[in-house]
Amino acid sequence: MSTSKKPLGDPLARAATLGKIGARSEPTMLPVSDGSTASTSTTQPSGLSDAQQSRSLEHVSEQKAAPSPKSVKPERKQQTIYLPPALIKRLKMYAVEVDQEISDVVATALEQFFDGR
Repeated sequence: MSTSKKPLGDPLARAATLGKIGARSEPTMLPVSDGSTASTSTTQPSGLSDAQQSRSLEHVSEQKAAPSPKSVKPERKQQTIYLPPALIKRLKMYAVEVDQEISDVVATALEQFFDGR
């Protein structure tokens, strides 16, 4: 028994185009900027023109290219540490309570520790 597999396509583009996640759809051919067509697993919902669908897909592509949070504070360097799960949970809960990033909470705690020696 042979089963043909359908291409998955980009689930984010499908969700942006269809407005829902997990919808089943049949592959369709979409125009590509060079004039050819490309196969995708999204179907065009009724009422959306090709231009609207294209803009929706471009919007999803732009979201993927957004700068990472690391570029926000370039004066910092990453350091991986290992903590017990219970301490991690307390750290995360405290960071939410005081509305600070975990890195800021840890930096403040270490500064206070080293200043108190």
